[in-house]
Amino acid sequence: MSKQVKNKTQKIETSLAIYILCGAVASLIAVVVYFTGHQSSTILGYFVLLALTSLLYNYKVCIFTASISILGYGLITVHLFRKGLAYPDPLETWMLLIYFLGASAITSWLVFKIQKKPAFSSTFASKDKTKGILNSLIDGIIILDKKNQIIFLNQQAEKILGVKENKVMTATISSLAHPSYKNLREILKAGKDLEHFSTAEIKIQKPQKMILQVTNAPIKKKKEILGTVKIICDITREKEVDKMKSELISIVSHQLRTPLSAVKWSIKMLLDGDIGKMTGEQKSILAKGYRSNERMIHLVNDLLNISRIEEGRFQYKFVSASLEDLVARTINEFRYSLEEKNTTLTFQKPPKPLPKIKMDPSKIHVVLQNIINNATTYTPSGGKIKISLRVEKSQLIVSIEDTGMGIPKRQQHHLFTKFFRADNAIRMQTEGSGLGLFIAKNIIEKHKGRIWAESEENKGSTFHFSLPLA
Repeated sequence: MSKQVKNKTQKIETSLAIYILCGAVASLIAVVVYFTGHQSSTILGYFVLLALTSLLYNYKVCIFTASISILGYGLITVHLFRKGLAYPDPLETWMLLIYFLGASAITSWLVFKIQKKPAFSSTFASKDKTKGILNSLIDGIIILDKKNQIIFLNQQAEKILGVKENKVMTATISSLAHPSYKNLREILKAGKDLEHFSTAEIKIQKPQKMILQVTNAPIKKKKEILGTVKIICDITREKEVDKMKSELISIVSHQLRTPLSAVKWSIKMLLDGDIGKMTGEQKSILAKGYRSNERMIHLVNDLLNISRIEEGRFQYKFVSASLEDLVARTINEFRYSLEEKNTTLTFQKPPKPLPKIKMDPSKIHVVLQNIINNATTYTPSGGKIKISLRVEKSQLIVSIEDTGMGIPKRQQHHLFTKFFRADNAIRMQTEGSGLGLFIAKNIIEKHKGRIWAESEENKGSTFHFSLPLA
């Protein structure tokens, strides 16, 4: 059954139920009016009920209910007259009939006019219209009131969670104890702070295995929280595609890293003179090959690290180690690049030896590599790079300052995001992945530290990161 046919059937069933109920009430009122004799108060109450029912549903209900009332009153009168049980005053009967007809016609006309007014008709239509819009969405929607009670589920939410709206209306987390509501409970629990916009991911097993992204959006009127909208998005396919992409990158990168490492050490042996002396021209050509090979290794390592981060396989092994020694070793790796570009790198050591800190040396080495590589790449020939270490309060801070091109102010907020490269950096150096700072940020945050930058275009940049001493 299509959604349109289903909605039409539900509307017909609802209309029929309302008409039957109004007809029954009208017939009962006719009997009460006749036998009690309290006609004025009863009839007045009837028309109040009639008007309210019509306003809430449809003015046609008013006409229908009035017709049933008049017919019921007339049939009872005729029946009692024939049995000789009652002899109604003809004038009173006609006056009551005219009253019924006149009041019903006036009430129906008023209700019809009120409902047709734009300011009022939109109110009646808005509920069905809003429900229709929400049911047409491909994402699941759950709406909670200020007491965190469910007041609406759209059809997609019903399908995803395997529940029916009419079974969980006004329910809260605590009242959904039955196992069949496990998925719904997880959705309601996702995102504890319902007063702010937030997202969370959950996995469900039934009715089928899915990965869902739940977005919480508060409904506010000024500062008052009126409720919450939970948007449920099925991201299973996106996650599967991301996983396949990461696996492909990981496989390809692993296959590339071994031959690149072999080329690196072969060239290094030649440059160091381990196999024999070379002329200056030969050494210059090999140095260029070495740098190109280093860039390839750096790119492969970045791709591997990104895939591991996304898959949650970027493991850390924290040990007590000296950051000074690690910085010195990393600087030594850039000796050929610095010489070739005629760039001066100064390592400003603190006057006293710094205490060892808990860190993963291999991961912090990646951070240093990425930042120093950027400083070397984007600093013009003859430029300067300065690395310094200092202790501030309970933090050990590393600063890497260069006299390079700097980063445009309008783009600085994009730093540390995946694949970002500044416009001037792309113009100067077309090669680059834009992954280094993203990886560095991830590593530093896992160490419970912080990374930030200060930069001015055409004057240089200073990158800082901090690591806790304790």
